[in-house]
Amino acid sequence: MACVIGMMTFTSCDPSAINDLMKQKPEISLLQGEDLFTHNTGVSVGTELNFQVKVAPNSSSMSPIANVKFTVKDLNGNLLKSESPEFEDPSVENIFDFSFTAEDSETTYVFTFTVTDQASKSNEIIVNVISSEVVEPINGIYSGLINLHGYITTNEIAGHETYNHEEKELNDIPVTIYFGETNEQGQAHIGIEVEDTYMSFWCPMEGNTIDLNEFVYYQSVELFVNVVVAVTANIDCEVEDGVMTLSGTAEGIGEATVLLAKLDVKLEEGTLEGTLVEATE
Repeated sequence: MACVIGMMTFTSCDPSAINDLMKQKPEISLLQGEDLFTHNTGVSVGTELNFQVKVAPNSSSMSPIANVKFTVKDLNGNLLKSESPEFEDPSVENIFDFSFTAEDSETTYVFTFTVTDQASKSNEIIVNVISSEVVEPINGIYSGLINLHGYITTNEIAGHETYNHEEKELNDIPVTIYFGETNEQGQAHIGIEVEDTYMSFWCPMEGNTIDLNEFVYYQSVELFVNVVVAVTANIDCEVEDGVMTLSGTAEGIGEATVLLAKLDVKLEEGTLEGTLVEATE
């Protein structure tokens, strides 16, 4: 309790975080690494989704781990996969691998990673992954970099910088667009990959301009901590002579935990621009 009071002195505490601390829940986190997923995203059908899950007893209670369970469900609650891995020593940190292949398009998979200790206290992480159809790029594949300019606003956390509608540049964001068929309704079948997010949809097309409306991707933003922001973008793509010029608007929200406080992040008045070049091979 003295430790909690001391920490409260230096940070604006989130009541839910304080409540979680007092409950002394066991610890669980998703590890970062190449080809590992850690947050909500979108992928193409056939993608293998790999996770590394770290669990440990609560650092205060030190109550040993009783069980660990990983599940995958769809949005209707249908159970698609379940695992309860075994571990040798329940009193120390354990790391587990978990994989699942996205086999259906237009499906949102809900991954739940749960740890329970011998005091019957539980903690969990939930990750939503949207699986989209793979677009056959009969009209070309365009790749390049885009830049995002916007303004960042955060809540106040004592001892850390507060952002109050401050300019932020996120440059050289990798983008690939798979330009598929067009239909009789004047729509283009588009697959777009930004950072580690992939989605596909039918987009309005007029002349040589394609409108990508309300495309959501996940952007890492470095403040005094790293925050993953869900960015909603509206992009116009103008195609001419093997070059696709992108321009549009964006906004987003994200959050992170700093000690006992929740950092809320808003990306406002964002603008996107960049140039993609058609692959020749």
